[in-house]
Amino acid sequence: MTSTYSKSRKSLGSFLPALTLLLIACSPNLKAGQSTESASQILASPTNSDSFSFRDYINDTVLHPAHPYETIQGKNPDGWAFILQPYGWLPGVYGQIGAKGLPPVNVNQSPIQVLSKLNWATFLKAEVRHGRWGVIGDGFYAKFSAPGNPGGPLYQSATATLNQSIDSLVAGYRVIDDRKYFADLYAGVRYYYMGVQGAATPSQITKFQNPRANAAATALLPTAASTDTSWVDPIVGLRARVNLTRFLYLEALGDVGGFDAGSQIAWNTQATIGARLTRNIDFEAGYRYMYIDYVKGSLDCNLNFAGALAGIVFKF
Repeated sequence: MTSTYSKSRKSLGSFLPALTLLLIACSPNLKAGQSTESASQILASPTNSDSFSFRDYINDTVLHPAHPYETIQGKNPDGWAFILQPYGWLPGVYGQIGAKGLPPVNVNQSPIQVLSKLNWATFLKAEVRHGRWGVIGDGFYAKFSAPGNPGGPLYQSATATLNQSIDSLVAGYRVIDDRKYFADLYAGVRYYYMGVQGAATPSQITKFQNPRANAAATALLPTAASTDTSWVDPIVGLRARVNLTRFLYLEALGDVGGFDAGSQIAWNTQATIGARLTRNIDFEAGYRYMYIDYVKGSLDCNLNFAGALAGIVFKF
């Protein structure tokens, strides 16, 4: 028994140095010529180069980006970059809209219905970047007509024609900057123009026994009204993007504005997936939702816009 125990101790004693040398030789942290004492320190250390360090993360992606996001692959991310994006957005329109003198019209139009009534529209987005700073402009103009349900017993039908322009201008700062993802905080203003023309067909009033009185009362109901209103909202928002592969990325943004300076409240959110077609051209498609609550003067507007969008991105 004693002999077997001695042999085991002897075998173990010769195995441990060999195992130690093997670990040192295989360690990726050991450089040529490094002493075994330094190697032992590396092996005994509770952390190594692959460990996550929150302090390093903040320093490398927030304070002093080690590898900033490349707007154009291969181009210095600290230099100038220009982005131009013509796009199309086909939203459904849901809510209420009214002009002074007429009751609000309930609007419930799907994207297909909106397209069938659309007269014309144009959409454009542009961005200028220098390092972590950027200025972004986004705007569109659209005109369409839609029937609506006026509600109540006085009117049997109504139609509304809407001329709408919404344009934003914001300045943004890249608070998180990494070659695989980024996050921008932005603030600025959004300009709204609403031109509404409304027409309604009154119901025949039969309250009185005298037919002439009924006809006179019906004739007193207004049948048309129009208003043109514009206002400016302050807005604040966040935009983020993450690369899925070298050729695909996801982007999302959201902002809120109004705060009763113009609108009571207004929201704008968007999520897209992008594909890099060439070094300077991307394709993006996604979904956008916008909400506007504005009741001032001669305009009563409480509308939701939601639908798909797509566009081509040109980068210089």
